[in-house]
Amino acid sequence: MKFLNFLVSGGFRKNDKDDILYFPWNVFGAGYILDSPDRKKQIQIVTALLFLGVYPLIIAATVIFGTEYVFLPLTPIWLCHLFVTKWLTRGATRTDEEKNLSMEVYAEQYSKLGTGLLIFTKWGCILMTPLFLWMISLGEYWYTGVLLLFFSGYFFAVNSAGLREKRRHNPSV
Repeated sequence: MKFLNFLVSGGFRKNDKDDILYFPWNVFGAGYILDSPDRKKQIQIVTALLFLGVYPLIIAATVIFGTEYVFLPLTPIWLCHLFVTKWLTRGATRTDEEKNLSMEVYAEQYSKLGTGLLIFTKWGCILMTPLFLWMISLGEYWYTGVLLLFFSGYFFAVNSAGLREKRRHNPSV
């Protein structure tokens, strides 16, 4: 459950006035000032349910239709996210503040995860690299291999920063 909380907490932050800001589109769109912690909790629950529905749908589409159609369920998922976001942010005030994409923000978020999970995912990134290089060498799936290699490197860097942040606050980790 800690990992699911981690996934749904990424769209939130507080500003200087201690307002709760919600960024449903991450760095790609406007943020909203939420009027209460209850609304934040409601958004987190709905977002968690969307996450729990998205991954099985993508896996099912891959198994049923093959890897060429892995993006097939993304359109209905995106439309669902669009309507749910409009519903959840009704009456909320838009903010001009932007969410930055700095490593420090993600390091702080990742530092809230368990040390074991951070180390496990870090090693997963390392151990999957030969598979991604093999996919690139095949030629047929080179674009998938390049994307996976890129994301694996990115998650490795962020996990490392999260571990450093965790050790900075708690040297015994």
